[in-house]
Amino acid sequence: NSNNSNNSNNSNNNITPQTSSPSSSSSETTMMIPSPSKHRRPLRSFQSLLTLLTAIIHVTSATSAASIASSIDYRYFVAGGSCAAISHGITTPIDVVKTRMQSNPEKYSKLLPATATIIREEGASTLVKGLGPTLVGYGIEGALKFGIYEVTKPLAVRA
Repeated sequence: NSNNSNNSNNSNNNITPQTSSPSSSSSETTMMIPSPSKHRRPLRSFQSLLTLLTAIIHVTSATSAASIASSIDYRYFVAGGSCAAISHGITTPIDVVKTRMQSNPEKYSKLLPATATIIREEGASTLVKGLGPTLVGYGIEGALKFGIYEVTKPLAVRA
């Protein structure tokens, strides 16, 4: 069948509709599925992943788990969490005003007049709505991001 040979040369791995044969008078359409031999790329990716995992296991097995745990400096986690929580907490009032400006652009057109309107109508405490979740969320995120980075950095340098 000429359609099968044409489909095997097709570089596209998608399922493509083909007519049953060029000499056929009917307009039947069949789905031609590419052969599994064309799908070798995921296997190479899997082999690369196995190689990476083997290298990581080799590096970490050279030192015991106790020595790795004792070398973790908690101060990186505390510093990262504190910095992220404070820096995002400071911007909470600006974020509240920005959100109000986006949700009601007719009432809140500019930053300073919008801030004054919010304080006058709802009180100054409105500007810190959401401060608690912001501090907790960014504190955890910063602690993990900077702490894990500093702890794993020596592993990357040794590898």
